[in-house]
Amino acid sequence: MVIINFLKSLVMPSRMAKYRYISILISVCIFILSSYLLAIPAKYYITNNIDEMVSEHNYLSLQAISKIPYEPAINDVISEIQSKECHADVNEDNLFVLTCDNLELDEQKKALYETDLVYVNDQDITINIHFVIDIFDTATDEASYKPAEKFVYSAEAFPNIQTNEYYLIILWPGALYYQAHPQGIGDANITHGETLLKENYSNASFKDIGFSTTHFNHSGADAGAYLTQQIKAGYIPSYTSSYSLLTFFFCVIFPLLLVFLFWIFFRKTGRLKAFKEYYNIAALSSIIPTIVTFIAIWFAPGIISNLYLFGFSAYYLIVLYRINNSANFA
Repeated sequence: MVIINFLKSLVMPSRMAKYRYISILISVCIFILSSYLLAIPAKYYITNNIDEMVSEHNYLSLQAISKIPYEPAINDVISEIQSKECHADVNEDNLFVLTCDNLELDEQKKALYETDLVYVNDQDITINIHFVIDIFDTATDEASYKPAEKFVYSAEAFPNIQTNEYYLIILWPGALYYQAHPQGIGDANITHGETLLKENYSNASFKDIGFSTTHFNHSGADAGAYLTQQIKAGYIPSYTSSYSLLTFFFCVIFPLLLVFLFWIFFRKTGRLKAFKEYYNIAALSSIIPTIVTFIAIWFAPGIISNLYLFGFSAYYLIVLYRINNSANFA
C-alpha cells in the first residue's frame, strides 16, 4: 500500500506539490531518463522494419540500387570497380579506413575514380548511378568529389529528367555515401508516376558496416544487393542518433523552455513561486506523457513530435492549475 501511495503521489496533481523542493538534479535525471527511454523503440522499429520499408515503400529510394540487374554491360562496370580491390580495415589509429589496393595514388596520396552504371527499370525509367571512389588523407585533405557542389540539380547537368533518375554512390576513406536524386530536385516538382522526386541520402560509417568490393562478385545483382545491405546497416545507427537528439530536445530542452514560460506567467499569482518548484513539478508531470508516448512509438516512431509535446504541455498545465488553486496547499 505504501508503494501504491508513493506512485500515486508522483502522478496525481493533488499530491505532487510536496515534491516541489526536491533536488533539481533528480528532476534533470527524470527528463534525461525520459529522453533515453523514448529513443529505445526507434532503433528496434527501424532495425526490424527497414527491409520491408525498402521493398514495399522504397524507403530512401533504395530500390534503384537493390534492383541493379545482372546484365553483361552492367557486370563489366561492376568488374572494373571490383578490380580496384577496395576494402575497409582497421588502421594503426584503430579507425576503419578504406584502402584500394589497385588504385594508384598521386603525390599527395589522393585518388579519384568515377564511373557510371546505367539501366532501364520496369517502369521504363533510365536509372543512372554515378559511382565514385574518392581517396584522400582525412587529417590533411578534403574530398575531391563534394555532392553539395557536383551533384546539384540543373536541367543541363541532369537532362531528360522526365525519363531519367540519377543516383550517387561514393566510397570515401571512412564511409559509404549514398544519395538518391540530385540536391535541389525537390524544388523542380518532378514526379515519376505518383512519386515526387526529392533527395534522400545516407552516410554509412565503415566502423558500423565494414566494406569490401569482393562481395560484388562481378555481378550487378550481387553488387546491388550488397550495397543496399550496407547502406541499410549504416543508416540504422545514423537514424538512431538523430532520433536520440530529437527525443533529447523534446524531453529535456522543450520542458525547460516551457517551465521558464509558465514560471514567468504564474509566479506572481500562483502558489508556486521559485523556478525550482515549477521545474520539479514539470519533471513529475512528464512521467505519464512519457509512459503513454513510450507505448505508442513502438508502433509509430514519428508520433513523438505530436503526442509527447501536446500530452506533456496539456498535463503540466492541468497540474499547475490544480496546485495553484488548491485549498490544501502546504
